[in-house]
Amino acid sequence: MAYKHILSLEFKHIDGKTRLLRSFYTGCMRVIKPFYLKDTLLLQIVSIGAGLSERDFVSFNIEVGQGCKVLIINQGATKIMKSVGESSAQQLININVDKDARLEYLPGLTIPFPKSNFYQAIEVNLSPGSEFGYMEIFSMGRVASLEDFMFSNITTQLIVNNGNVPAYFESFHIEPKMKGNMAVIGEYNYILTGLWTFNILDSDGIEEFDGGVLTWGWTVSGFSFIKGFSKIGNDMISKACHIVDDGRDRRGLEKIPWRQLSSAFL
Repeated sequence: MAYKHILSLEFKHIDGKTRLLRSFYTGCMRVIKPFYLKDTLLLQIVSIGAGLSERDFVSFNIEVGQGCKVLIINQGATKIMKSVGESSAQQLININVDKDARLEYLPGLTIPFPKSNFYQAIEVNLSPGSEFGYMEIFSMGRVASLEDFMFSNITTQLIVNNGNVPAYFESFHIEPKMKGNMAVIGEYNYILTGLWTFNILDSDGIEEFDGGVLTWGWTVSGFSFIKGFSKIGNDMISKACHIVDDGRDRRGLEKIPWRQLSSAFL
């Protein structure tokens, strides 16, 4: 049965603080009462139920007002359930960040179950002086249950617009039947991607570790990125979080208590 899930959040800077002005949700998505990390308002998203099923449609809208500082993190992993036919679970996320505001959206881990289909599109619209950060990890299935590469397909894309000008685009599409032609990706069970439109890095680099590789640096636009592939997810995720926290600390931003807030980053 198809179901539409809606989450709409609006943040405003009032009396010198970022505040959650409005939240509306239906379906599987809920929010936990936000709290502050220094001057940043932190909000956790909770999903109710087993996961997203075929023909489920998630509409997620985030409005960040002028001068706000917001960090949104998923409390747990997103699970994509089995599809009976070829229909996909779809998630469309629209983000608007007003002048001199900052939003970091950290959805964490997505796990596709056998025979599942998933389509995700994230569009971010930035205003002058605004900043955006994002980090997500895709598993190739429930690896511990020996279900790696048993899903049908994953398609995801991220678009960042600076005003009316496209500033960044990334996309990938994976089908297990393509595994023999996926070169490097086909060797690994986890893919990590992170982007910040502001500088959180002290240097660029690449680190090879047992079962994976992690690289970080800057785009030609000066955006910071972190990319990684790993056979075992937790080591790569821990290293990426450490790089992010080091960069945040140098910039005078609060460190993120990843493990206390979310099982999606374990």
